[in-house]
Amino acid sequence: MKFKRLVASGCSITFGHGLKDCYSGKRKIGPGDKPSEYAWPSVLADILGLECVNLSSPGASNKRIAHTLCSTELTDTDLVIVNWSYANRYCVITENEIIDLGFFKGRHKINKSFMNLADANDLMLDSIMRLDYIKLLLDKNKIINFHTLSTKKDFNNYENENMLTSSIESIKKIFPKALDNKHPGEEAHAHFAQEIYHEIKDRL
Repeated sequence: MKFKRLVASGCSITFGHGLKDCYSGKRKIGPGDKPSEYAWPSVLADILGLECVNLSSPGASNKRIAHTLCSTELTDTDLVIVNWSYANRYCVITENEIIDLGFFKGRHKINKSFMNLADANDLMLDSIMRLDYIKLLLDKNKIINFHTLSTKKDFNNYENENMLTSSIESIKKIFPKALDNKHPGEEAHAHFAQEIYHEIKDRL
């Protein structure tokens, strides 16, 4: 196997928010300072014998995920797997910061304006465009890449040849939730990693 690193990106699900080493803040509901060692990227990296680079960010929109991947130096020795977030999230990327927007971001002035303008179909099309762009960019640079969706309904049954059938959306309903009683628990992450492995092992 030519790969040296598994590079994963996504939102709080991929970060491992709520797992036992990623559970902090007031009333212990916030994420930890770094991605969980029990989240699916670390589990999958261990299965593959690769270094894990988890670029995910809690609350990330698909725009932020795409921006992070475009801003990261990647090579053809990286195996990239992206678990795309929910389409109803967005962000504003300024010179100095990224301002996350979405239904969970409260009544900040910018967020309130976003919520007044947001349209589900427009956000879905925006997410699909970003997914397609990242796939084409990685393909162009001969970087093996696969993609999963946090929730398939947000993408209106979108598919491409690098899209995996595995989705943590259905898996998290089977297993106990994480400590915050919201995100997927440790067993769900382990199962998801195994499902991804079985889907990709003959394509590497």
